[in-house]
Amino acid sequence: EVEESIPALEESIKKGSLNLETKETELESMMENLKEECEALRSVVMEKQAALEPWVTQMNEQQSQLDIITSELSLLKGKTNQSEVSLNKAIDMIENGKEEIKNKKLQKNNFITRLEESKKESILTNKEIENLISKEQELLNLLRKQRDKVEMARVQEQQANNRGRLHSALMEAVSTRKLKGLYGRLGDLCSIDEKYDIAVTTACGRLNSYVVETTSDGEECVKYLRKYSLGVASFIILEKMGSYERRASAPYEPINEAPRLFDLITTSNPKFTGAIYYAVSDTLVASDLPSAQKLAFQDKRNRRRVVTLAGQLIETSGTMSGG
Repeated sequence: EVEESIPALEESIKKGSLNLETKETELESMMENLKEECEALRSVVMEKQAALEPWVTQMNEQQSQLDIITSELSLLKGKTNQSEVSLNKAIDMIENGKEEIKNKKLQKNNFITRLEESKKESILTNKEIENLISKEQELLNLLRKQRDKVEMARVQEQQANNRGRLHSALMEAVSTRKLKGLYGRLGDLCSIDEKYDIAVTTACGRLNSYVVETTSDGEECVKYLRKYSLGVASFIILEKMGSYERRASAPYEPINEAPRLFDLITTSNPKFTGAIYYAVSDTLVASDLPSAQKLAFQDKRNRRRVVTLAGQLIETSGTMSGG
């Protein structure tokens, strides 16, 4: 069966070979035709390529420029990004600075408030301190005055004791006739209304002087005091008081209705008038210090000695004491 099909196959092969040769011939013819067409197309392509060459060169140049611009743009973008980062940092710093400034302002306001409160407290404290210092000074002054008064009282007491001992000794000597011509202490030989006690005590320091008749009487008294160590005393000698008696009896014109201290003093024995005038002279009496100053200085060429009821004494020299 296989052998019977071989001739048929061979015939088929021959036909296929012939057909293949035909097809190859056709293919070669087509290839030739295509070759010619390709050559023509190649020439056209080359022409087109030659025509496009300047554009390609220009396009390459532009591409290079584009690459450069793109590179620069990338650099700029990088710098921009860095700038944006720096800007953001700066913005953050500014915001933080604003917040810090706000906090500082708040702290400043709080500090100013505390400072004002401290100033107010300081003012109050200073006022309290000033008041305390003032009170302390007042107390110190009061204490000093009290000490002065105590010391004065002690001195006066001692002087009074000494004067009392001296006075008793002198009066006993008179009663026993050891001394003569001694009348006694001037303050005991005259009197004044108690309203003027302070004024006369201040203005008349000679109230504690002793009145004697003659100089020799006074000398005997001094010897007696020395002999018995009784202390020291001052003496007013009546036989030396003639000029004072005349001045005391001379007419007197009152000044601004101010009384003269001499005219307020009375004595039981007119012989002591000169001694009293010697002790107080023309001293005026004023109710208060302004009145006393007015009386003392109204006549600048003839200042007057004035004493107040409170014991403030203005001398003719202008000095003031007592009070």
